[in-house]
Amino acid sequence: AATIINKDQNRFYLYGVENKEIYGLLNEPNLPASITPAVVNTDKTKWADKTTQQIYDDVLLLASELFTNSMGNIDQTADLTLVVSPSTAVQLGKATDYNISVQDMLNKYFSNLDIVTLPELEADSGNTIMLIAKSIDGRPTAQLGFSEKLRALRVVPYTSWYEQKYVFGTYGAIVYYPFAIATMTGV
Repeated sequence: AATIINKDQNRFYLYGVENKEIYGLLNEPNLPASITPAVVNTDKTKWADKTTQQIYDDVLLLASELFTNSMGNIDQTADLTLVVSPSTAVQLGKATDYNISVQDMLNKYFSNLDIVTLPELEADSGNTIMLIAKSIDGRPTAQLGFSEKLRALRVVPYTSWYEQKYVFGTYGAIVYYPFAIATMTGV
């Protein structure tokens, strides 16, 4: 039950709750519009079709969007989190002929970069990546709100089995600084 609730919480924190004014990190109405990766070979945007340098350039394009939106509050020395899907995380391991991976290049340029993998960012049409500044002037960019993390209701006995329900409550993602979140769709 706890695993199922944790998976649902991830979905609510990313996409909110349908038909309610509870938004997630990907559909918060105040977030800047998602950008698309650079096109190579006339129509290819997915990282599986790109070289190490082209993938690195896409992340720099996303960083440029984030830095521009922040009007000088965020730069490459800020505490940043790059959120990627599992298949996109594999592409960060692509290496050049000199055995330098995309992740090595990112760690060299961004002094405080964490990389987090989220399966919910995986899509057939193209994966999404996010670059998030953890805080602005010591205040968090966003928080994941909940009223109850997990509550087990009473056990109900029946003739040959028992039943128990588990509940949790969410407020979705509470975004304080929308400009501190940049997304790229189609990688």
